[in-house]
Amino acid sequence: MRPTAPKLDKDGFPIPQGFDEAGLEDPTTSSAATMRRVRWVLRMALVAGLLAYAWIHFDVGKNISDQIGLHFGQEARRLYQSNDLPRALEAADRAVSWSPQNVDLLMTRSQLKYLNKDYDGALADAKQAIVLSPQDLHAHRMQRQLFHLLARHREAATAATELLAHGIEDEAELLNSRAYSRALGDFELEDAERDIEKAIKLEKDDNAAYLDTRGYVRLKLGKLDQALADLDQAIKLVEQQQREVEIVGLGRDLSGQFGRSYENQMETLRHHLAVMYHHRGEVYDRQKKRELADRDYAAAKRFGFNPAEGVY
Repeated sequence: MRPTAPKLDKDGFPIPQGFDEAGLEDPTTSSAATMRRVRWVLRMALVAGLLAYAWIHFDVGKNISDQIGLHFGQEARRLYQSNDLPRALEAADRAVSWSPQNVDLLMTRSQLKYLNKDYDGALADAKQAIVLSPQDLHAHRMQRQLFHLLARHREAATAATELLAHGIEDEAELLNSRAYSRALGDFELEDAERDIEKAIKLEKDDNAAYLDTRGYVRLKLGKLDQALADLDQAIKLVEQQQREVEIVGLGRDLSGQFGRSYENQMETLRHHLAVMYHHRGEVYDRQKKRELADRDYAAAKRFGFNPAEGVY
């Protein structure tokens, strides 16, 4: 259907829509247009209201932000696995900025900051994670480790005490942690010995880490013969564990997931030996057995003893 030709005035000129022949606005047409505009505005207001309601009451905005945060969190982990720590940190920052209440994202950034030796920043993220999720064991352990790296051993002991009071985390592990914190800080050593004695009694089997802690506490207390006995036994246990892991890895393909798991276990055991050999070297030092002390210090260094890197 062809469009209708416009109306013409007496001089033959087209009359604009909404005006009469005299050039005055047609009130009938004008009112209809106004009503159409009003109805359109009301419809848009209703749509905007419904969207705002859904955004607020159904957490649409939060869900979208969380999904974006998770995306950047995955990107941060991928970049770290590709050995690109600077860009991984940038992605982790974006992840937390989009989803600041996500404990997993906070802990991802905390770990990356730790690897970047930003210990204060890593501690701030771990503390925030604990505020959001007071029973997150990973966050609590990271916090204690960072307290030690920053030589804030009393705060590490206090943190362990608070967890013991609330029944959070394994009792023996917390007692060991508090005892070691006290030994590192050289305070409340008698209490530290009571803690580690109780932790060892709670364990069904010999725990090399707990024996090392008791040996270190006894070293600080001047009980050198007892300290040496504990450290000898701790080293013997870890060396046995090391041989067992090596046997499992014989003839296996170490390039895939098994290889990563194998290397992680071996690295953990090497770090245990690094600390234990260094502690035994300190005992030999105190006993004036310089040759034995130097031998153990060298072994500790070979296995990776390095307080600045968290191996202490």
